[in-house]
Amino acid sequence: MSEKNNPVRMCVICKSRLSQKSLYRFQVKDGVLKPFCKSGRSFYICKVCLDENQQKLIRVLNNKYNLNLPYVPTYGETLKEISLNG
Repeated sequence: MSEKNNPVRMCVICKSRLSQKSLYRFQVKDGVLKPFCKSGRSFYICKVCLDENQQKLIRVLNNKYNLNLPYVPTYGETLKEISLNG
């Protein structure tokens, strides 16, 4: 019964399995990375990857979702702001 109350999802960067509430949820729509907007496919990124794995974050998103994101050292902070503010 506790599994239904606390779903487990996987971070696409480090592949760690964490509770859904501890992950950030994004989607790629029309070639643009956006916070999840309740429809379409999405993916999760953990807080550690947003803070520490900046180069791997950019590389995985570019390869997996055919994006052309430039490497910016503070990209994780930008994604956090986007996910919190919408």
